[in-house]
Formats: sequence, structure tokens, C-alpha cells
Amino acid sequence: MGTDEWVPDSRIRVIIVGAGFAGLTAAIECHRKGHSVTHHTDGLRLKTYQGDFLCKQTWTEEDRNYGKSYNGHRGEIHEIFYQHAIDLGIDIRLNHRVEDYFESDSEAGVVVEGNKIVGDVVLAAEGVKSKGRKIVLGYEDKPK
Repeated sequence: MGTDEWVPDSRIRVIIVGAGFAGLTAAIECHRKGHSVTHHTDGLRLKTYQGDFLCKQTWTEEDRNYGKSYNGHRGEIHEIFYQHAIDLGIDIRLNHRVEDYFESDSEAGVVVEGNKIVGDVVLAAEGVKSKGRKIVLGYEDKPK
């Protein structure tokens, strides 16, 4: 199905945490299937496989005017995904930190700055050392 074909609203609300390739592609595909998508991130944090911070990429007007000096082709491709998601009208909220996740028989969601954001499904795509990964696995997974 082409991205410009209309898909009826599935009435499924999807919350995606993280805006790396996994989070953005999940948001785009959920949108294509007619799901309402809310996507929280404050930028892309690049880390080593051990979780050590390397750099942060954000999408401000200044970055668009002058270019990003620290990212290469991967960052350029990532920005294409990000811009495509924005062009599709996906609700992306930057500068938010997920404090907690919750789930019941009738809803799922996240807590951001003390406020509950409710959906039907939450996809934790915020990285290997994420709070969501620990909750899903039931233990802290240490990358090797």
C-alpha cells in the first residue's frame, strides 16, 4: 500500500518511546495501518554498545539551517525517517523523559513529567538500557 492511500482509523492508540530507527519505523508503520500514534523523544542519543554516551542529535531550526557537524550518513538517513514521520502527521513530542510505564486490562501508557499518557499499546524502543526493556524482560539486561 502506498503512503498516500487513505487507511481508515483503526481506533488503536499506540505510544512509542524512542526515536531511533526502530521507534520511527514503528511509528510510520503503525500510522500506515491506521493507528493513532504518539511518539515521545527529546532527540537521538548515540551510545556505545556498553551504554556510554557519545553524542546527542536534536532537530532544531538551527540544525536545519546550518547542518549537523557530528553525524554522518546514518544521521542523515535518520533525519529522513524523522521528517517523513512529521510529514505523515505523526504526533512526535520532543524533550520528554518517560518516568514510568503502566498497563491494566483496559489501557497501557507512560508517565511523563508526572502526567499519564494513555494508549492501547506501548512500544518501548528507547534503547538497550531502557526502562521499558527492563520491565518487559523482568531484569536488567547487560549488553555484551
